[in-house]
Amino acid sequence: MQPYGWSSPKTWTWVGVSVAVSTVVLGVVYWATPYSDTDISTVVGPVLFIAMLPVIGLRATGVAPFLLSAAAGAASVVAVVMIRVVVDVTNDPTSHNLWPFEIVIAGVLGVLAGLVAAGLGELVLRIRRA
Repeated sequence: MQPYGWSSPKTWTWVGVSVAVSTVVLGVVYWATPYSDTDISTVVGPVLFIAMLPVIGLRATGVAPFLLSAAAGAASVVAVVMIRVVVDVTNDPTSHNLWPFEIVIAGVLGVLAGLVAAGLGELVLRIRRA
């Protein structure tokens, strides 16, 4: 299968679907946890791996290039945290006084998760082509 490349509408459609699915999967657990009980273990672990499966699939099928797949993983983690911040601040304006740090931490975690997921997808793609 030929890679579609960056500019293909099919690539961007699948990247959007991947980000949406990953965001919902990760968000269901993260949003259900009360903010006072939220820590890094809420999002790191099996739930994060399951949420990154669409990102692995993006690269494993050759639909998206490596960096775009990794960016999709990062975007989904950041989106989950941003949605939580917006909803919580709407209800209580003092609940996320340090929200920029939350976004940065989510970005770092998202980039790492995205790179690992895209790496696993690349590994699967190379094994399939061999």
